[in-house]
Amino acid sequence: MAQFAVEDKGWLRTLLAHPETWQQLPLEDVMIPMLENYKSADPELRDELSFTLVASLMNAPQMTEQMVARLVRRALDADHLFYRIGERGKDSVFMRSFSVLTIPLVMEWYEDRGSLSSELFGDMVGAVERYALAEQDWRGYVASKGWAHGAAHLADALGALGSWSGASEAQLDTILRLVHHVATLSTPLAHTEDDRLAMAVFQMLEAHPRCEAPFRRWLDGFQLKPSQNDGEETIRGANANHFLRALYYRFTQSAPQSDWLWPLLEALRRFDIYHQQS
Repeated sequence: MAQFAVEDKGWLRTLLAHPETWQQLPLEDVMIPMLENYKSADPELRDELSFTLVASLMNAPQMTEQMVARLVRRALDADHLFYRIGERGKDSVFMRSFSVLTIPLVMEWYEDRGSLSSELFGDMVGAVERYALAEQDWRGYVASKGWAHGAAHLADALGALGSWSGASEAQLDTILRLVHHVATLSTPLAHTEDDRLAMAVFQMLEAHPRCEAPFRRWLDGFQLKPSQNDGEETIRGANANHFLRALYYRFTQSAPQSDWLWPLLEALRRFDIYHQQS
């Protein structure tokens, strides 16, 4: 593998500014080492340069299906998506939260250019499920270090996976369950995560209009716990409430005639503290 200065911000800026040079690049020699920059606490290196370049280089004409598969498998391995999983308040969160964003990039590539195998799709769903249930650091914006945004990035991945036409009902159930998990965290979600989660579900329902039974079962699972004196349960309820509001709004804006508006309103009533007290 050729060596490139993937940690040199000057080199990365030059590369980003000259897409006409990308066709001559050995893409894997640049992109896979660049994944290591996701662990950086420097938001320019991590986000503005490295992630932006990985996303852009996905569109290079020499990118092949085999290269895409190798890239996503590397991004989802123990050194990336599961890097120091379980840590809280540490910079390791950046590696994990940016690695999961590889999935929307890959799903978009396959939608436009390739034929996604059920095996690779199943591996991505399985990795995301393990990650979502093991992650303990759900910070949004980290002062002086930029966006961690694990919940929002995970939402983007779930939306991309849930929109695939080849997803099985069991896989759709898993994706919906993971949305519920994130939407009812005991960590306050205050950085537009509710909107990102809502978009994920909306995209999924648009792609799978016949998944009425799984969606209704899932929606019925949003229930306000009776104890309002429990701080964690109050946060869970607030997160769920905000998510359901965001999903209701998304339907009113994008599908105002949808039959799901009334069931969503019913679910929201369960989180109305004034209705609960009446």
